[in-house]
Amino acid sequence: MQIITTGEYEIKNIKSHVEHDKSKIRITFDWPADISQVFIFAVQACNPDSEFLGKPGLAEIGHRLFTLQEYKKYSGFITEKIRGETSYFIYPSTREGEGYILYEHSTGNNCVNFIEKTTINCQIKEKMSWGIDKKHTNHQITISSDYSIEENILCYVKKKNAPPIDITDGKLYYFTEAIEPGRAITRIVRTMKNEYVQMFVSEEMRKLYGIIQT
Repeated sequence: MQIITTGEYEIKNIKSHVEHDKSKIRITFDWPADISQVFIFAVQACNPDSEFLGKPGLAEIGHRLFTLQEYKKYSGFITEKIRGETSYFIYPSTREGEGYILYEHSTGNNCVNFIEKTTINCQIKEKMSWGIDKKHTNHQITISSDYSIEENILCYVKKKNAPPIDITDGKLYYFTEAIEPGRAITRIVRTMKNEYVQMFVSEEMRKLYGIIQT
C-alpha cells in the first residue's frame, strides 16, 4: 500500500457509537466524494519501536477494506469492541494495478478513538474482630475480573471518620500482585475502628479500568 497526503478526500464528522447489544460499535463519517472504498485500520498504542504507516508507537490490530455500498447498507461501519483504547484510522482508497493507494488528508482528521474499559468486580465486607481487641476492624476485600489485572493497577485507601472519595483522600496502598482472569482473590485489611476502606484504580490506568463495587 502507498500513502499519499492530499488536500482532497477529507474524512469529516467521524463518530463512534455503542450498539444496542453493547458488544459492538458503529463508526459513522461523511463519505468523501468520488471515492468508492476506504481502508479502516484498528490501532493501539505500543512500544516506541513499533510503527503504523509512519506513526511511531502504534501497532495495527487489524484492517478492513470497506465499500460505499456496505456503508449505505449498514448505515456505518460496525465492528466488535476491542478491550483498551483503540484508534480507528480511515483512509480513502483507489486501486492501482495489483495494489491500493491510501489518501491521508493534509489536516490529518481521519481518526476516531474508542475506549473499552476492563471491568473489575470488588466487594468489601466488614468483619468483626474476635477476642479482646476492640480498637480494630477487619475488612475483607474480594476482587475478580474476566481479564488479567497487572500489579499496581488496583489500590485501596484508608481514611478516618468518612469514606475516601479518591486516591488522594487518605492513606494509599497498592495491590502489588497480579490477578488472574476468572479467579477471585481475597485480602484482609485491618483498620482502626474509625477508619473506612475504599477501592480505586491507579490514576494513570483509570481510563482503561473500571471498578464495580458491591
